[in-house]
Amino acid sequence: MIENLLQIYLLIYNRKNKLKETLKYILDIQSPIRNFDITILDNASDDVTSELIEDYIIRFPNIN
Repeated sequence: MIENLLQIYLLIYNRKNKLKETLKYILDIQSPIRNFDITILDNASDDVTSELIEDYIIRFPNIN
C-alpha cells in the first residue's frame, strides 16, 4: 500500500489557522492521503499552534 511508502511532513511556525485549514483538507473523508502518517514539526511557535497540534494528535492516531 502506498500509505506504507510515503509520509507527510508539515513544518509550522505561528500558523495555527493555516495548519487547521490544511489538516481539514488532508483529513477529509474524501482525501486520498487521509490515512498517511503525518508528522507536524512546530518550530517553537509562540502562539497556540502547539495546542492545536496536541488536539489533533489525540484525535488522529496517524499524526505525530
